[in-house]
Amino acid sequence: MWAIGRVKRQVINMAIQSKLISIEEYFEMAEKGILTEDDRVELIRGVIVEKMTPNSPHIACVARLNYLFSKLPDETATIFVQSPILVPPNSVPEPDIALLKWRDDFYASKFPEAEDVLLLIEVSDSTLADDRKVKMPLYAEGGVADYWIVNIPEGVIEVYSDLSDGSYRNVRRVGRGETLGLPEGLVGAVAIDDILGKSVL
Repeated sequence: MWAIGRVKRQVINMAIQSKLISIEEYFEMAEKGILTEDDRVELIRGVIVEKMTPNSPHIACVARLNYLFSKLPDETATIFVQSPILVPPNSVPEPDIALLKWRDDFYASKFPEAEDVLLLIEVSDSTLADDRKVKMPLYAEGGVADYWIVNIPEGVIEVYSDLSDGSYRNVRRVGRGETLGLPEGLVGAVAIDDILGKSVL
């Protein structure tokens, strides 16, 4: 079950009162120091939830993805790693990797929103259920056209695409030895083995 997390007393009180928190209130909490960088949290559908502490396979996979996408042609996309994406009306998830439409200011003047996203990726080990049942519908409803789950336990990439009326009509699994083309707006393809790393027998 998702928890409120290790946050300050004011946040806990708001949760007890069953008050859904808006995006504006969430960032105001950060500005006032109610939430700090030590609070590993996200805002999901108006509720502040604690993020799982990543393990070594998760960290390594995120690093591989960042390395692979850094090889994209210049000014193809801006890469965000575990950074906020605004999904109105009341969600601020922090996906492991976000490939965003290129901006010269690297989004210094605004937080990216779903309309800025070319591809969102969650790396899943212990969070697989939440990434499927919580994050996937949230991203679809928010208008994120392409969403991948790196399913570490099963050694596959779950690809969600063909967004229509707030849901993904095309869902497929791509495994080791295969290559996965990048979504519209991006160039090239990635080998699944390069994402998952060397197989450990």
